[in-house]
Amino acid sequence: MAGQAEHERVFRELGGRLKALRQKAGHSQEDMFSFGFSTRHWQQIEAGRPISMRTLFRICDVFGVKPEHLLRGLYSPFQRAPEDAAIEKDHVHRRKQVAVQSGAQVPGSKGWHKPD
Repeated sequence: MAGQAEHERVFRELGGRLKALRQKAGHSQEDMFSFGFSTRHWQQIEAGRPISMRTLFRICDVFGVKPEHLLRGLYSPFQRAPEDAAIEKDHVHRRKQVAVQSGAQVPGSKGWHKPD
């Protein structure tokens, strides 16, 4: 499961892609007003502020691209930032401790088993 750091990275990279797309189309940030985006909102999008699916679709309509074109390679739930992996490892360790204390079965390298 990806964490907040990974999500922030995805939106920052998406913002960079949108900036490049806007520049390639020859538009300034101020020009985006004519497409229904305030200059400030567009600046926030390019800076990596999270956007809704509705906003993503509006952007796709403006530039005539498919969402998958903008999102390709940005996110994989199996890619983790090191700090997210460390947090997940700690959560797994805590769940195992609780299971051991309660006598429940826990996941292991050979499947579920009762801890010794």
